[in-house]
Amino acid sequence: MTDKVTIYTNGSRELADEIKKATIDTPSILTDNRIVEELSMGENGKNVMITFGDRKTVTEAFLVHKPKTEINGPFARQLALELTDDGDIKANPPFQQTSMKGVFSAGDCASKAKGVTFALQMGTLAGIGIAHDLQCTPGYKA
Repeated sequence: MTDKVTIYTNGSRELADEIKKATIDTPSILTDNRIVEELSMGENGKNVMITFGDRKTVTEAFLVHKPKTEINGPFARQLALELTDDGDIKANPPFQQTSMKGVFSAGDCASKAKGVTFALQMGTLAGIGIAHDLQCTPGYKA
């Protein structure tokens, strides 16, 4: 998609230094630790203009952002479910069983890949897991 990538660390010199060390053999990955003040539409209406704290600007064809997400609601904590390092509910594929028997998790709260198609697939597999779990539970009658 591009010949070079610039990672904007929004004022974090430490993060920029870590990235530089990790990508030392990849000269097409650059870092910029200036503080981002504003994002706006570029002149042609297709690009993104980044304005920094020093009022200098850079125009990029596109930006990618991966914000940290967190689970909405207290249920994971209330059930003491195991979480991943990213804060998602740890769900074991393929059927999305969590660390608590009988509790299944699917979608954005259980995946690094936040998106509808992934959530649909995970939900379908979790449904299969739930049906199997119920059918294998002593005393279950269809």
